[in-house]
Parts: sequence; C-alpha cells; structure tokens
Amino acid sequence: MDIWDWVGKAERDLRNQGNERLADAMEQIPSLAVGDHHTKLDQIYPEALSLAKKENNPWIEIFIRHWYLQSQVLHRHNVSGMLDEAIDLLEFSSREDTKDCPQSICAVQDLANCYAKQDGPAYVQERIAVSTETLTKISPSWPCYECIAAEELDAHIDGKNFDQALLRIDFYRDELAKASVKTDKIPFGLTESEIYIRLGKFEQAEKIAKASENPMGGESFLRYRSASIALALAYQNKFDEATEYELHFSEALLAQSHYSDWCEYNYLKAKKEPSNNTNDLNYCFNQMINSYRSNGVLRDCIKTLHWQAELAILRKDLFTLEQSTLAIADLIGQLSKDLGASRILEELRKTLSEEVLKLDNEILENPELIEGNIPTNGNLPLTILKLIYQRNGSDLQAVVTYFDALVENGYSQLALPIAEIFISGNTNCHSLISRYGHLLLNDGLLQKFDSFFSDSFINSLPDDGKKNAFWLLSKRFETHDEERAYHYLELILETDPNAENTIEKAANLSFKLNNYDRSIELWSQLINLDPENNSHFHWDRMIPATLASEWQSVRESCAVLEIELADEIGAVRLDMGACRIEYTDSYGEKIILAARRTGPVEAEITAIRELDQEQFYGDRVVFEAIPLNQLDQEDEEGYVCDSEGFYTSLYPKIRTLKTNPHFYFSIDGVHPGEKYWQLIESIFANFGLSWSIRSSDEYQVRQNEQEPALDAIFVFVACPRSTDLQGVHQQLQEAMEKFEHPLIWPLLLIELKAENELEKQRAVEEEYALY
Repeated sequence: MDIWDWVGKAERDLRNQGNERLADAMEQIPSLAVGDHHTKLDQIYPEALSLAKKENNPWIEIFIRHWYLQSQVLHRHNVSGMLDEAIDLLEFSSREDTKDCPQSICAVQDLANCYAKQDGPAYVQERIAVSTETLTKISPSWPCYECIAAEELDAHIDGKNFDQALLRIDFYRDELAKASVKTDKIPFGLTESEIYIRLGKFEQAEKIAKASENPMGGESFLRYRSASIALALAYQNKFDEATEYELHFSEALLAQSHYSDWCEYNYLKAKKEPSNNTNDLNYCFNQMINSYRSNGVLRDCIKTLHWQAELAILRKDLFTLEQSTLAIADLIGQLSKDLGASRILEELRKTLSEEVLKLDNEILENPELIEGNIPTNGNLPLTILKLIYQRNGSDLQAVVTYFDALVENGYSQLALPIAEIFISGNTNCHSLISRYGHLLLNDGLLQKFDSFFSDSFINSLPDDGKKNAFWLLSKRFETHDEERAYHYLELILETDPNAENTIEKAANLSFKLNNYDRSIELWSQLINLDPENNSHFHWDRMIPATLASEWQSVRESCAVLEIELADEIGAVRLDMGACRIEYTDSYGEKIILAARRTGPVEAEITAIRELDQEQFYGDRVVFEAIPLNQLDQEDEEGYVCDSEGFYTSLYPKIRTLKTNPHFYFSIDGVHPGEKYWQLIESIFANFGLSWSIRSSDEYQVRQNEQEPALDAIFVFVACPRSTDLQGVHQQLQEAMEKFEHPLIWPLLLIELKAENELEKQRAVEEEYALY
C-alpha cells in the first residue's frame, strides 16, 4: 500500500479548488520536519491546521498534526509541551471517520515517542508491546512499518538488550525483503551502528555508519550519520579523522535529537585533550541541559549532567560539579524508575565532598587564593570566584567578574540575583546594569526587564546611566516596535549627538520606518564624522537616497566611490551588468532571481519563474550592496566565478521600488526551425513581450511511437498587463499556418476563455504528449 497516495490526491484536489496554501503546507511540512527546519514549520503550522479544520477533512488534519508532532517530539523532544497533544491526536485518529487514515497508525508512534523521550528506559516493555502490536496491523510495504520497527529497536537499546536488538534488525530486514520493498536506503543502519558502539565494537560501528544511506531522510539524517561516524571514531581515539564528521554546535542546536551524540562526542574529546575542557564547552552543555529540562526529557538530561560533572571533576570545577549534582537530584524525583540514577548521584556527591575538602585544605595553605584577590578577569575557576565574591560582595569588580563567569558557563539563572542584589544598593554601576539588562533580553525575560527598567529607575540614574538604559530599551523593542526603539535612540542623541553606534542604529531604524530623509541625514552625519574612512557609509546612504529620489546625495557618494556617471543631473541610471537578487517570497522562502543592475544599489528583475510560482519579473528593487557571495574562483576556462560556479554577484533585496505586473503563459511544441522561430520572436517584440526559452537542445517529442523524435521548444512569455492578448493569440495563430507542426499556448487561451481553440490545442497536447 502506498500510504502517500491519498496525500498526493488530496494536494491535487486542494489546488483544483484554489486552496493553494493548504496544498503547499501539506507538501512542505514533512520535508521541513526531517530537514531540521523547525522554525519555518512552526511559522506555517497554525495556518495549515486552521485551513485543514475549515476544509472539514479529518485525514488532512491528522496528517498535519502528526508531522508537527514528529518535529516537536521526535526531533525536538518537546515532551512536556506535546504529551497532551499526542494523546488527543491518538484519540482523534481512532474515530470511525479517521481510523482508516494511514497516518492514524503514526499517531501511535507519536505517543510512544513522548514516553521514549521523557524516560525511555523506564518504559521499555510498554514500548516494545505497543510497537509489535501496531506492526501486526500493517504490512512491511508501508513506509511507517520501518519507523515503528525502529521504535521497538530503540526500546531494546534503552533496555540494554543489544543482542536482541540485532536479532530484531535481521528479522525486520527479512520482512522488508519478503515484501519486496525496494529502497535505496539501508534499513536501521544508524540504529545498528549505535548498538555496536554500545557493545564496544567501534570499528564495526564506524563501517556501518559510513555505509548508511537514506536519501529521503533529509538534512537531519545527514547530521545523524555524521554524528554517528564521529562518535565511532572518537571511541577509537581517531579525533583528527573525526573532525571531518563532527557537528558544529549550531547544527546540533537545530534539534534536541542531535544533543546526545554531540555531548557524548565532545565529552570524549575533552577527556582525551584537556585543552578542549573549557568554559565554552560547559556553556554549550548547559544550553542543552536547560533545553532538556524545560522539555521534560529526564533520562537524557541526567546522562548529560553526568558527563558534565565528570568533565568538571577533571578541570577541578567544583562549582559545576555541585550544580550538576543538585540538578540530578532534582530530576531523579521525577523518574518513573530509578535504574541506577541514585547510584550515579551518590558517587558524584562523594566526589564533591572529597574535592571540597581538598580545596579547603588548599585555601588554608594558600589563603592568598581568595584573600585580597579581587580578580580583573574570569580566568580563575568558578569555585574560587564564588568564594572571592562571598568575601567581597560589595566590590563591583568582584561582582562583575563572578557575574561574567556565571554567564560564560551558562548559569544565567544564578547570575541574575548576583546583579540584582548589588544594583539594589548601588545604581552607580553602569557596566553591571548594562550586563544585567542584556542578559534579561537574551534570556527572553521581558516582563522582568520591563519591571526593572521602569521610568522611576531610569530617572534615578546619572546621565551616562540613562544613556545605557535607553540603549537597552531600544534593543528591547527593535524587533516588534521599531517606532519606540527609534525614540530611545533619539533620546541618546539629544545628550550625545556624536555617539556613532547610536547614529548608525538610528539611521537603520529610521530607514525601516520609511523616514528616508532622516536616514540620509544620519548617514551624512556619520560620513562627516570620519571623512577619511567612510566609504561604507556612502553605500548605506545611497539606499534611502535612491528610494527618496534624492539624487544629489547619490551623485556625491558616486563621486567619492569613483562610480562614473554619464550625466550630471537627474536620476542615476546605469547599466552595471548582470547580477542576482535574493528575495523572500510571500511564503517566507529565500529565492534567487536573475537581474540587471541599473544603479549602484538598484536592479531590475529579469527572471521569469516557473508559471505556478510567484512572479517578480520587471520589478525594480533596491538592494544591499555588500554581496552575499565572492567572485574569487575561476572555472576551467579561467572565467571568474564564486564557489558554487555562479558568475554574477548576489545581493539581498531591501525594498521594492516598483512592481511590474505581467500575465504569463507558455508555448510548447515541435521546434519550427530557426527561420520560423524568428517569426514568433518578432511577434513577441512587436507586442513588447519578454520571453525565456526553458528547453535544452535535448528536448524532443514524437507525434506517435512509429515516427522519429522531433526537436521541440518550450518557452515562458511575460506580457505587460496592457497587452492586447487577443492580438497576440491571433498573430500566433496566423503564424502557425506556415508551420508543419503546431505549437500550443493553452494558458493564454484559458485567459481569453477561448474554449473552442483550447479544445483543439488540448488535442495537439495529447497527440505530441506535451506534458
């Protein structure tokens, strides 16, 4: 059974009904989930679910909710936030009108995943039971058969039943083979690799991970595969080789499902080489630990805390060891089964007591470690900084250094009260207030920020303190209330009119608020403040100046930047060659369009996209003049290109100056030969149309199977909205009288509602298989 067949039909039906948004969502959501594009998925999910409910098709609702749960639970391990949703979806998918939906089986997997991610080892038998029971209801030919089988295998691994897990892998592979399931992936490859790592057979684990393939697994599978290879190599102490495969921290942060492998690998790496056992690594561990805790992922959190504690012991960081121990003690109380967690806790507590005693003795022998030692940097261990702070809590330097070290190690929840206590007794500490405000904003504690930075508090500050507070307030509102953010910047400039960072930020914000005159004024001020080093500000000024048609400023900047102009007055219009522009379409997707650069920061779009896509042909845009690529490579013939083989610079679009709506249609069919094709192009030119040949020299069609293949052509045509479309059709029709084989243009006929002509062209389409 093809469980995706109904999905494709549903998408086609939705498009035919004009419900493109829901059809697009159904198409995008699965790939976003498996590609670790979870932020994008979160953006489109609410609308998709609402549209599905309005469509009154419960199967579509199950499909969308299931894939959202896959993202939230399987990839992001959001157990605490999604358990109720998983239970509700299972109930919804068990109703009479939904139980036959193929994705109703997946709802069982979603709920099982919740319990597995929360505390997998505590639910081993339950997970095995629900997986095997579900598998009896479906065929190995179903794609979800392998997913649910993987749930059972994961349960065996959590239960440390490794030999049984290997036997079950063999069994499931046999079942897939018996069902003649043809696939270009290796079923359960990474699961098998993990088993061999746990069995200590690291070379075998490496070999299996490297051989694993899953083209449909998206970017997340590639990350799982790389992490598995790196881990197998790390256990063999092949860290130089593992570097090629290790995940960057930013990649691991894309989904919690990458956390455990990342932490285990870096734990091994830090144990092997002490120089890797740093505060930065401790910060990364804390980022992941905090995410685990907020999402209710208990067992993996304890495991990661244990690794963190062991690394803390190695670098004699008793502060982190203490915090890890306290966190484990808190989490143990939430476990369904202990399964050795208390033993880990007692061992860490014993080590902590022993290390504290050693430190006490060391301080007795070397009292200068903490007495009279006000640090000027955070290179001292956190434990020592804490002791110094406890003895010198009224000294700003001691407080700031301890605060910074806590933040650097990922203990912002402990840093906040340190700042609050000091500030409550002394508002003349601008550096600490600034640090405190930034930390509140970075941690998203906006209510606390607003309460702290009240009008009365700001009024109590000296002038320098007020400026720092206004800067923080501007940062507080810059993403959602730009008018208010800009207001605070202007307050700073009232007392410090030459504050360059503030001027630059105000210039950017005033531009976003469409106050182009003020933006030009501020960029001009920055240019005048540093006449010898201001070329970048000239580029910045030309953006609002172009939008405001303030050509004198543009010309002045062109003169400084040595951009030659053909005339001395009026609008600046240049032919600066081909370029590409990066757009964001109405779906929030990044797209790249060919364009012609018509000014220093202006371009006209020349690309005609696929006809079912949003079009931008003829739009005039203003762009950021710093390219997103570098033309620093050469192709085989010595032509300059970028690292991806493109020959033009790529610029991000900032604003659209003018749209240029067009009607678009295609022409398809047997190539009439160069002479007659020139006739078609002359018709296009006479009507002021633009066209783009989309077919290659290899495009051929047949009139029937017995006839030889014929060279064919496929073209997109863009017509200005003022075009006489009936006249275009009529002249094309007259030209066809000279052709041996007809061309077709059905979209133009649909626009003209020429049903009889359309019927004739549909017959040609069938005859030549033009689809």
